[in-house]
Amino acid sequence: GHFSTRTEPRDKHERFLRFLESKITMRGGPLSVSEFMQDALTSPHGGYYMDRDVFGRSGDFVTSPEISQMFGEMVGAWVVYTWMQMRQPPKLNLVELGPGRGTLMADVLRSTAKFKAFASAVDVHLVEVSPALKGLQWNKLGCRPSSSNSSVSSSTTTSSMSNSTSSIDSTSSTSCGHATASGIILPPSAQIPRSSNEQGGLQGSKGGSADRPSQEAVEGHDPQSAPSYAQIQGELPAQGLSRFNDTQVTWHVSLSTVPQEWPAIYIAHEFFDALPVHQFVKDDRRGWVEKMVDTAEVHSGASTSGEGQQPEAAQQQQQQHHEQQERQLQGEGDPPPALRFVLSPGSTPAS
Repeated sequence: GHFSTRTEPRDKHERFLRFLESKITMRGGPLSVSEFMQDALTSPHGGYYMDRDVFGRSGDFVTSPEISQMFGEMVGAWVVYTWMQMRQPPKLNLVELGPGRGTLMADVLRSTAKFKAFASAVDVHLVEVSPALKGLQWNKLGCRPSSSNSSVSSSTTTSSMSNSTSSIDSTSSTSCGHATASGIILPPSAQIPRSSNEQGGLQGSKGGSADRPSQEAVEGHDPQSAPSYAQIQGELPAQGLSRFNDTQVTWHVSLSTVPQEWPAIYIAHEFFDALPVHQFVKDDRRGWVEKMVDTAEVHSGASTSGEGQQPEAAQQQQQQHHEQQERQLQGEGDPPPALRFVLSPGSTPAS
C-alpha cells in the first residue's frame, strides 16, 4: 500500500494527550493497551478516524477496493452466490464493519443491481463510528434521505458516540434500527469534497492507483445526482436510500443495534486488524501481567549535559528542554504529557 509522510497538527496531538492524562488522573491508574488503542482510533477528542479521510494518496494508506472495482465485484458475486445457497431469503441484511469510504459496498451494490431478486431483498447496514467517514460513505453510495428519518442534535450524537466503543460488542445509547433512526451532525472538518479522480479523471501512476476513477460513470450512473452532505445542509441522517436500486442503507455506531430478525451476511475487510487488543508480558515472578499505558513525568529541570546517558537519550532530553523553553517564551504553558508502558500492579479484568 501507499503511505504518506503527513503529520498530525500539534494542537490536535496535544489535545488528545491531555485528554488521556485527565482520564488516567480521574481513574487513579493506567489504561489498558486496548482502551488506549480505542481512544487513539475513535475518541471524539482527537481519534485518528474521527474527522478526516485517511485513505488514498492524500491519506495514510490504501486498501484494495480503492485500487480497482474488481475487488468489490468479486465480493458481490460471492454475496449473491451465498444468498442463493441460503435458499434466497426474501430479506437479507448485508452488514459491513468499518466501511471506510464506502467504496467496497458501492461496488457490491452496483455489480449486483442486475440480479433483481437479490437487489430487492437486500438492506445494507454499515457499522461506523466516524462522522467524517459516514459523510464519505453517504456520498459514495449516492444516498438520499428516506422518509423514516428523524434527526438529533450534535450534542446528543457526541454523547452517543463517546459512550460507545469501536469494538463489535459495544453498546450504543441511540437506537438506529428500522423503527427509529438517529441523525448524525458532521463537523465542518468532515466536509470532504470529491476528488478530481472521482469526477472521472485519473492521474496515472505506476503499479496501480491510490484513487481509482469512478466506475459509476461507466455504468451510466451520475455520481452528482444524489444529494451530497452540503446539499442536505450539514445534517446526515442515519438512514438513506442508495442510488443503486434504491437499496435502504442504515448506519450504526454499534453492531448491537443491527436488526437480527433476518438472515445476514457480514463483510469486514481489513477491520479486525484495527480492533483494540490487550497485551500481556510474562513475568518470572508474577506470571502473565497485563501491559498498561500511564503518564510519564517530563523532567524539564533535569540536567541536559548528557553525562552518564546514551547519546540518543541525552539529545532527546535536550530537545524536550529546548521545546519547553520555547513554550514559556511564547506563553504556551506546560508541555503536553508524555506516555509510557507499565505493568499492571495487580490483576485486571482482562487477566
